[in-house]
Amino acid sequence: SAVATGTRYPGDPGVGRLFYGANVMPGLSVPSLEDALDHRLTLQRSYFNAAQVDGLVRQAADDHTAHRLPVVSTKLPASWAQVASGGSDPWLHDLLDRLGDLAKPVMLALHHEPENDVGGAGMAPADWVAMQRRAMVAAAGSGVTILPILMAWTFTTESGRDAQEWWVPEAPVTGIDCYNPW
Repeated sequence: SAVATGTRYPGDPGVGRLFYGANVMPGLSVPSLEDALDHRLTLQRSYFNAAQVDGLVRQAADDHTAHRLPVVSTKLPASWAQVASGGSDPWLHDLLDRLGDLAKPVMLALHHEPENDVGGAGMAPADWVAMQRRAMVAAAGSGVTILPILMAWTFTTESGRDAQEWWVPEAPVTGIDCYNPW
């Protein structure tokens, strides 16, 4: 339907119903996809870099207006360890405050799919997990849910990775990006 009835927040598909969302390629539009599907998406995933806070917040607000749950991903202004130790608190708190001011739920992924970016100072799995934890504490009570997102590949034996190194057990939800094998 154009808008689910009896919902608790923008994008809520209703109790017992499935979230249906997408990210569309540049040059395409979510409304066009919705028209083709004859169905409104309940969430949209959008991607930003650390300098695009204005655009990220604007996208979250636009998603709310369109009755979608925003799922926004951003890279960081510093290494995972620097963010985890508070070195980027002004950036992090500004982002969380502005998203919190929207007064509706937002899912925020900080450096999604980090596994290929390991290396260098402050870029180890433990640093990424610590950064997620710091962000979760900072986001408490704001309406922003920190969403750690990992690669499905990390959970396969062939990857050679230890998925437990990346796991954030206290996260209320975790995303796993899966890709078709072809």
